[in-house]
Amino acid sequence: MGESLSKGPGFKKFKGIQAKTVGLPAGELIREGELFPGQPMPLLIEPNVADVDLIEWARENRALLEDRLLRHGAILFRGFKVESAFQFERFTMAICDDVADDNGELPRSRISGKIYAVSYAPPSTKILWHNENTFCASWPLKLWFYCKLPPQTGGETPVVDNRRMLSLIDPRIVDEFERKDIMYFRNYGRGLDFSWQTAFQTEDKLRVEQVCRESGIQFEWRSDDVLRTRSVRRSVARHPKTGERVWFNQACLWHMYCSPPEIRRAMNTFFREDELTRHCYFGDGSPIPDSYMEEICAAYREAEVYFPWQEGDVMMIDNMLAAHARNAFSGPREILAALGEVVHEREIAGGRPNV
Repeated sequence: MGESLSKGPGFKKFKGIQAKTVGLPAGELIREGELFPGQPMPLLIEPNVADVDLIEWARENRALLEDRLLRHGAILFRGFKVESAFQFERFTMAICDDVADDNGELPRSRISGKIYAVSYAPPSTKILWHNENTFCASWPLKLWFYCKLPPQTGGETPVVDNRRMLSLIDPRIVDEFERKDIMYFRNYGRGLDFSWQTAFQTEDKLRVEQVCRESGIQFEWRSDDVLRTRSVRRSVARHPKTGERVWFNQACLWHMYCSPPEIRRAMNTFFREDELTRHCYFGDGSPIPDSYMEEICAAYREAEVYFPWQEGDVMMIDNMLAAHARNAFSGPREILAALGEVVHEREIAGGRPNV
């Protein structure tokens, strides 16, 4: 398991070291361990005996799993017989009473029930680090990813400890983000990203306006049927259960500086800044310097941990304690996702609610 560390920045020194078991007594059904020696994220849970019913075990050990998730931020379940989207869905519902039917403002393909296919971005592109739906007024506290089919190469799902991010980014930068928040700016309907009809899952403009008002989103309709939105959200928050401060946003996914160079050149050539498909600013509308984004990306690269997916793997993530990303890949890749335990920004301390 440890060979993938040679691919992750900051972990080359672990190359060739075997994973270390630190878990439960041999008589127990499962064992806990470190996927990578000395690295607490993700915690590895494997069967200790043959034919463990992961769904039933999870249902009977919800408190233990909650404790481990809050401690580690992410858990990888490996070696269990999770063989279908239906079994994956049953597993998530064994852990969480609030597995979401609604996917927020980011459309995905529903596979079955409450299970979705992930990532619309081209395989050649890395989806940068983010916390799910942090540009919305509400977000899932829990995420699950299930590997139905691993790719030929790449396609890992890096995870990052958001508590550690606060110590890796210059404190002056963290302070400015925390004081000013982030404004997410978007133009729907230019043919380069989702249309507003797809994003809001309706053809009714009045319904879109209602959703925007309820979610604290400023909006305006452009003459060419483009919907322009602005929403101010927090960038640093306190976890509702642990009280810990965490770096919590999607700045890298939105700021134009973080786009691939060829995309950035094309956008800057053919569009004014207020015509960009998406971009982000500080909450007061002032620009976020490119140098800030470079430092933030460098911190993510230093802190990220990833591993090759294996068929049947399930990873559970606390969406506030851990950011995630997706590496480029080749060959078919089927990673399914579920979201649960939705919280609203009004319920979270350590920031200025916007709704």
